[in-house]
Amino acid sequence: MVDPLDGTKEFIKKTGEFTVNIALIVQGKAALGVVYVPVSGDLFYRDLDGLSYVESDASRVERRGQIAQIHCRAVDGQKITAVKSASHSNEETEAFLRKYNPVQSKSAGSSLKFCLIARGAADLYPRLGRTMEWDTGAAHAVLKGAGGNVYRIDTFEELEYGKEVMDNPHFVAASNGLKLTQG
Repeated sequence: MVDPLDGTKEFIKKTGEFTVNIALIVQGKAALGVVYVPVSGDLFYRDLDGLSYVESDASRVERRGQIAQIHCRAVDGQKITAVKSASHSNEETEAFLRKYNPVQSKSAGSSLKFCLIARGAADLYPRLGRTMEWDTGAAHAVLKGAGGNVYRIDTFEELEYGKEVMDNPHFVAASNGLKLTQG
């Protein structure tokens, strides 16, 4: 699954928060993923061993950038950092976030929100608005390899891919250590 320009609105606004996403879906699950940030040169990926990494300054052809394995941070239920869409947040999202009482809230564009959780800079990203499978597949795989996952908000089951209709249900991306609540 390929999304050659995730974060079209951020691209148009020239914020630099857009990505190129490539995912391999196996039996409905996000298995491998690559998220490339052209402006920064950062390359996030999940490898064949199921581990996730970030390569900083991967755009330098003459040498590879610095590679580091990434992990979701241990979640302190009293000090949750939430991330939300820079261009698509809504009142339903704000109501969902209030249940977790985040001490900090960040905004980011495109699949970078998943990458913030994967590299330990945030804990929770709810999306209560329209997205498509190609918007989430690659970053979902990266997040899984870092110790997180993406769950449907209605059932709290892992988000699946390859459905007949490619719209995603509302979801929450989170570190596996975060206790999610329904209702």
